[in-house]
Amino acid sequence: MNTLIAEPTLSSSPYFKPAASAFAPTGLDYLGYTPCPLQKELRTQVSRLLQGLRRADGGLSEWEVPIGSGETGQTKDLWRTDDASALPELISDFGNGDFFSTAFRSQWTESGEYAPMGDYQTRPEFREAGFPDPSGLFHVYGALPYVILADLQKLGSRPLPRRWADLLDPRYRGDLIIGGVHERPGEVILYNFHKEFGKEGLTALGRNVKEFWHGAQMAKAAGSGHPDGAALYVLPWFLAINNPHRNRTALVWPEDGLLTVPLYFIGKRNPGPAAKRIADFLAGPGWARMVSRIGFAANPAGGPIPGKLKWLGWDYLATHDWEALREPLGGAFRKGYRP
Repeated sequence: MNTLIAEPTLSSSPYFKPAASAFAPTGLDYLGYTPCPLQKELRTQVSRLLQGLRRADGGLSEWEVPIGSGETGQTKDLWRTDDASALPELISDFGNGDFFSTAFRSQWTESGEYAPMGDYQTRPEFREAGFPDPSGLFHVYGALPYVILADLQKLGSRPLPRRWADLLDPRYRGDLIIGGVHERPGEVILYNFHKEFGKEGLTALGRNVKEFWHGAQMAKAAGSGHPDGAALYVLPWFLAINNPHRNRTALVWPEDGLLTVPLYFIGKRNPGPAAKRIADFLAGPGWARMVSRIGFAANPAGGPIPGKLKWLGWDYLATHDWEALREPLGGAFRKGYRP
């Protein structure tokens, strides 16, 4: 399988203006959070697109694509600012991140500070999953899908799961490994299982979970005979397809659709040329092809998506405070979890 460019070929270090507040840097044209496998390539592409492009004040475009987990650095708490001028003209993020939080949306997207940027194309699979934002503010340009990877030897005579509900079946008791932190499932599992099966479903899931592993560890262990492994794993598609033991594993795409983490962007009203150029790039076929090459679902083009996609949806987002739910839902899971 092709891989993305390993290192940027052009300088990708943005210029930050002096801090005007605790939430520096201020006034970025673009702040681009994206999953780790895409970060260096996105830096490369943004550097090429904005090289020499000047702002209205005559200065060069200012931007940042954080590398790593994004937990540290100058942009970590930028979403908390009360100063509209400190917010980037264009922001890309993914999942239930800070810029998708209830607090950020209630303050800034409902105030009109951010506005629809254009009528971008959406492929049918993304429409069916419910990704288009009715308000037009958020544009989903990609998705990180999660699959079930089965170790056939450890599974034995038990059937492969066909739907996500099957992971609650007692036949898989203590034989499922997922991602998570602090004895709490990762958010793609936590919230989707809450939506579909309630707190009781999370407790049932907890009974079946053996351990929490990183997805890369799962992809390597499945089918290897690892003594601490399990019959079933839930992990990102881009990692699962690189499992080296294909003849001893089975990749399951559940009938009701792959759980997904959306990759999106949002832009200010009347964005400048740098923000508009990056938005058009993220929403276009070139970046979609790059994203799909490593196992992400891409919009509007890219490779085929071999099944349905599944997402929480805008109604769930509007009626639930994700931050407030995190700990209660984790507690429901831990009622069943016995490490």
